[in-house]
Amino acid sequence: MESHVTPRAGEILHEIFGTPLGKAFGVIGAAPAGIGIVAVDQAMKAAPVDIVWYGSPSHNLTMMNEFSAGISGDVSAVQKALEAGKQVGCELLRVCGITPISITKVHEVCGPDYVKENYTPTSCLKTDNTSDER
Repeated sequence: MESHVTPRAGEILHEIFGTPLGKAFGVIGAAPAGIGIVAVDQAMKAAPVDIVWYGSPSHNLTMMNEFSAGISGDVSAVQKALEAGKQVGCELLRVCGITPISITKVHEVCGPDYVKENYTPTSCLKTDNTSDER
């Protein structure tokens, strides 16, 4: 479960994702794809934002069981949308028995050598009771 926001979409984001220049841009995504779809749906319902890019197993993310979307709008709307999507996505992951973790925090939680030790982010969390706020 991931979500990130930038207050102003720069020329690179505009070129890659078609984001409007000068508008906030956020990305939300989750795997499995069904949870990502629900998270993006909730994000879109929570605030006045536009989808400017999306990826699914059949579109832009071939061979991946993930759904991601890039959204744009005013910075407060993008932040509100991403928080709503993250909340529902994390709740659904927990219902499925999965502890949500941000990929940007894996090293902090699992240690820098988690790959060498054959851990996955999920397996290293089995003894860790921290939340998705990492």
